[in-house]
Amino acid sequence: MEVIPDRRGVHTSHRHDDEPGGTMKDTIGHDTRGAELLVTQAVEGIYRVERETATIGYVVCAGRVYVALSGPVYNTAVEVAQCLDLETAAERVARA
Repeated sequence: MEVIPDRRGVHTSHRHDDEPGGTMKDTIGHDTRGAELLVTQAVEGIYRVERETATIGYVVCAGRVYVALSGPVYNTAVEVAQCLDLETAAERVARA
């Protein structure tokens, strides 16, 4: 499973391919507190956004749009933004 960067811009993530269980995580940046934001593909088309060790939300790929959902549980997460790239959507989750 691989997070595919937006093809319209430069992707500045740092990969962590050595995660236990072979899961891939991308560091997409830092929030306003300086905490690292990680994006992991949960299932095809759905990405989990984590701050340090806590899940803070999800990003769903819906065609050409990435829907940012805030909340630790996918079933109850609330939409906070729609973006054109994964990195921006994950940052919007962190700001929510």
